[in-house]
Amino acid sequence: MNKTNRRSAVQIMGQLIGLVKPLLIFMIAAILLGTVGYLCAIFLTILAGQVLAHGLIPQLFFRIRNPRLVFMPVKTILTIMIVIALLRGILHYLEQYCNHYIAFRLLAIIRTPEHFGADRSQAVIGIQMASAYLGNLAMPPLFGLLANNITPALFPFYLLALLVLMVFMHEQLVRKTSRC
Repeated sequence: MNKTNRRSAVQIMGQLIGLVKPLLIFMIAAILLGTVGYLCAIFLTILAGQVLAHGLIPQLFFRIRNPRLVFMPVKTILTIMIVIALLRGILHYLEQYCNHYIAFRLLAIIRTPEHFGADRSQAVIGIQMASAYLGNLAMPPLFGLLANNITPALFPFYLLALLVLMVFMHEQLVRKTSRC
């Protein structure tokens, strides 16, 4: 009997955390940039609400006792909103840069010949790229057809079917590579 030693989920997660450890600075930067970026988005809506309140209910601002906190000229608010919007865009770009840097560095580490063998590593990359392209090309229109002709409530089941397909294909890959 050919019995292969399979790693547990905890062992796999431990190894993945070990792979991410050298990229910890980029992970912390991505988290901080994302947090500040979302705060900018929140304050944009708050300031937009304040501009609307200035225009819709101007009498309200004269009844509040502390005008320093609420009353600010609309020009000033709009200027602050423009600065925050620009800052939000820059922060989002930098966050995505850090996230993609981490992802591609990890892919470079994982896709080495030590993991798949020198003769199969490029083939695995080719299959992954072709599958990703096919998925990006075909899956959104397929769901659009399902949603238009049946119901959009099928989306969770659609995702579940794709997950089952991915697990099945992964198991096939593991089975075929373990034989060689």
